[in-house]
Order: sequence, then structure tokens, then C-alpha cells
Amino acid sequence: MRPTDSGCGPDQRAGITVLGTADAAAPLAEELSAQAGVRSATARLTGPHAHPALHLRVTADDGASLVDLRRHIDEVAVPRLIGALELPALDTDVLLRLTTR
Repeated sequence: MRPTDSGCGPDQRAGITVLGTADAAAPLAEELSAQAGVRSATARLTGPHAHPALHLRVTADDGASLVDLRRHIDEVAVPRLIGALELPALDTDVLLRLTTR
């Protein structure tokens, strides 16, 4: 048995969390999908860990408040993801699609 298996020695993985990009971005897409007037949202992280990029695609009803939605993305959702991933910044592109009911 290796020392890390028995709990007798230091675990070299201690303090490290491995999270796939799809798993990291999924809560953001779910949060945006729950916003008033939003029909669907997807979020995708790409690029290296040192400088990732976030790609958001949001489909909303044509009567949705784009000002409120954009404010939520810029001031709440993306900053929360930046904090959760402990990033200094996150380049983000947003595609907003409007659809009729």
C-alpha cells in the first residue's frame, strides 16, 4: 500500500481540485436560463487555464429586458465565475438572440 492510500503520508493532491470546463460553466448557464425572459443559455470555457475565454449564447423572448439581462451577466454571473475559478479576469463574448413567443 502506498502511504497516500493509508493516510500515513502526505497526499500530493491535497488542495487541488480538478474541474472540467463543461462542469465549471454549467452553473452559469443554468443561472442565466432562470432569468426572466430567457428561454435558454449555454456557456463554454475555452483556452488555457492561464487565460481562458468564456462564450455565452443566450436566447431570450423579444420582450425581455436586455439591459437587465446584460447587467446581470456583467455584474453578477461572470464575476461570480471569475471568483469561483480564482481567475484575475475572464475574456467573455456574449451572443444574445431574441425570439418571438
